[in-house]
Amino acid sequence: LHPEPPLPVEWGYLLARDEAFRTHAIKSMTGSSGRQRVPSDAIEGYPVVVPPAPLAECFGRIVQPLFKGIRANDEQSRTLAGMRDLLLPKFLSGEVRVSEAEHFMQPAL
Repeated sequence: LHPEPPLPVEWGYLLARDEAFRTHAIKSMTGSSGRQRVPSDAIEGYPVVVPPAPLAECFGRIVQPLFKGIRANDEQSRTLAGMRDLLLPKFLSGEVRVSEAEHFMQPAL
C-alpha cells in the first residue's frame, strides 16, 4: 500500500494493520495457497475517509517521529540480542566473568 500525498506512508501501514481492512483483504484473496494476493480492485473498493490535506500533513508530522523511534528501538533490540547471544554462553561456561563483560564488549560498542 502506497498512499498518495498528502497522506504519509505510515497511513498506509496503519490501514494495513486495521482488523476490518485485513478481514476485507483476506476475503478478497485469489490464487493458490502460499501465493495468494489481494487484487487491486478489492483495495480500491474499500471505503476509506481521506482527511483534508492539512490534517493529513499534520498527522504525518506527528507519526513520522514515532515510527522513527520504533525503528531505532527495533535496531537497538537486535543489537542487544546479538550481545546476549555472544556473551551468555561465555558466562555460563565461566570463560568470561560478569565483571569482565564490559571490557570484552568494547570493540563491538
